[in-house]
Amino acid sequence: MEMTVTLDAETLQAISASAAEEVLRLLRERGEVGSPFFTTAEAAHVLRTTPARIRELVRERQLTGFKEGARVLLDREEVLNLPRKQMRAAKVTT
Repeated sequence: MEMTVTLDAETLQAISASAAEEVLRLLRERGEVGSPFFTTAEAAHVLRTTPARIRELVRERQLTGFKEGARVLLDREEVLNLPRKQMRAAKVTT
């Protein structure tokens, strides 16, 4: 059986928001929602770059780093909202 459903943008947004809230609730119940911070390695993984590049962004004040002992923590939201123009394009050779 095949069915086609047409939704207006507002309804689709409401469904998406509801689904996101439910996923977040379930993750919180399981204890799988992590810290509001990323480590340098985690931020590098998310941005598909290297920890050295993340440290460089902190030195350039394009990301805010918070020292905790020997490690640097980065605000998760700031990392996720980092403008793509701040990430240098990789040099590709063929």
